Amino acid sequence: MSTTVDATPVVQDDEQKKKDTDDNAVVVVVDDGDDSDEEEEIDDEQLEEYKEMVDDLGTFPDKVKINSLSMVAEDHAESSKNAAAIYNIIRESLISTSVHCDRKLPLVYVVDSILKNVKGRFIPIVEKDAANWLPVVYQALPEEKRAKLEKVWNLWNKKGVFAKANWEEMGRCFSEKKNKTTTTTTTASKNDGSDMMVDSDLEKAGLSFGVRLLLLLFQMISVCFNSMNMIMKMNMNMNKQIIVINNLKSIMFIQCTRFRLLYNDLLYRSIAHID
Repeated sequence: MSTTVDATPVVQDDEQKKKDTDDNAVVVVVDDGDDSDEEEEIDDEQLEEYKEMVDDLGTFPDKVKINSLSMVAEDHAESSKNAAAIYNIIRESLISTSVHCDRKLPLVYVVDSILKNVKGRFIPIVEKDAANWLPVVYQALPEEKRAKLEKVWNLWNKKGVFAKANWEEMGRCFSEKKNKTTTTTTTASKNDGSDMMVDSDLEKAGLSFGVRLLLLLFQMISVCFNSMNMIMKMNMNMNKQIIVINNLKSIMFIQCTRFRLLYNDLLYRSIAHID
């Protein structure tokens, strides 16, 4: 007795499994809170092309190239999985130590363009992750370009792109820099400012003292010379000579008194500086 086996059902099952597998490969079901979208999954070839576009951006923030990268991202803005894949290509270059620092700021501008012009699922993705790569980029950039990075970060707050708390968290590298600078400046002012002021005053006092001392000495010498010259040239009797000499002594006494006052003033300033 021969037995006939019907293979039709088996063929149908195999075809159905293949169809289900293909459907799962091209359709991604995204669960984002209460919403769920079905989007065609971005393939490896598309991701490779996008990576080439990112690499081609180079060190100059070409507006046309940035807009092109944003337009490609816009095609995948409503799929969390696709948006994450696009974003990760940019992110890898941002955090990679093998990527030159001059390339990082233009990549930040790409992220900025996507956030402002594309939005979609990119906003929550970047909001959760920017705190991880912003400090890395900040440290990699030279000082003159850090201000531009901070400007982009501040614009995100002005445009209300992210929640305030998350925005502050991702920009902690900027606030820490400001606090450090403020502390250093305050300490320097306390430690050096008063000393510099005293030193400056003391320097000025010393300079003034030296000039005035020279003037006094010059006047004393001049008075002595003139007086002696008068005594020698004029036919004076003894009484007149005594009068001239007494006048000379009075003038010398006055000049010496002024000299002592200057000396005491400088000494006072020196003591005040030491205290």
